[in-house]
Amino acid sequence: MKLIRTGRVALAFTLPDTAWDAYNGNLKGLNEKVGVRSLMALYSNFMHIVALDGTGIKSVADLKGKRVSTGAPGSGTEVKALRVMEAYGVTPKI
Repeated sequence: MKLIRTGRVALAFTLPDTAWDAYNGNLKGLNEKVGVRSLMALYSNFMHIVALDGTGIKSVADLKGKRVSTGAPGSGTEVKALRVMEAYGVTPKI
């Protein structure tokens, strides 16, 4: 979305959350709206949350105070992970 905003690319693959944030001017690291339009959905994108057995983590809320990988900084994966954690009252230190 950042490359589209700067004009370096004309087409990009992105997650819906990231495109929506860019369209509304809420994309992390970019405070301007991006005039994006959707062409198509390529595939269903499911989010998986995985924890090691024996850690006591049985729900997203159990992640509070734990070290969590949310994906590459600025990625759509990070956007989705942070939204899910926020919905469960888990505020990560970034």
